[in-house]
Amino acid sequence: MEIEVVFWDDWNREHIKKHGCTIEDVEFVCSGDHVLIKESYKDRFVIAGPGPANRFFTVIIGADPKGPPGTWYPFSARPSSKGEIRKYEQQRAGHQ
Repeated sequence: MEIEVVFWDDWNREHIKKHGCTIEDVEFVCSGDHVLIKESYKDRFVIAGPGPANRFFTVIIGADPKGPPGTWYPFSARPSSKGEIRKYEQQRAGHQ
């Protein structure tokens, strides 16, 4: 899944902040070596990957409902669980 453009507004900035994440964390995961953890409701995706300083984050992202095609909207983000990190490592090692 290629994520090139991420849209921020006041709502998602504040929402991820409540979960202990920064814009830099989310953009690092989105533009980096992330994996798809699962598809979610409303055509959203749960992705996980390393952020700055190799901390892992999970991001819920979908097409920006108000933006042009190809723009992604991070609905939420948080530090990854141990299970999500394990799934990331398994996918990167070639195991599904």
